[in-house]
Amino acid sequence: CSECGRTLSGQQSLDQHMRIHTGEKPFACPHCGITFRTNCNRNSHIRTVHRITCLTCGERFDLKTELNQHLITNEGHTDQE
Repeated sequence: CSECGRTLSGQQSLDQHMRIHTGEKPFACPHCGITFRTNCNRNSHIRTVHRITCLTCGERFDLKTELNQHLITNEGHTDQE
């Protein structure tokens, strides 16, 4: 790193590291607009803050695919959209 002298393993790591110095946060949450330096941090935020709730029973899920599987296995539950 030309800013702090840290040695990183590759270009991708350097690009990500440089965001610390530039303040760049290119990954925005589609739900609330908060921005993050890494896609991984954004995804963690979405999984923990914007969990998906079944409108029929109130059970909460991290992923839309988990809710869809829940709806398939619980025939009395209707589509949530």
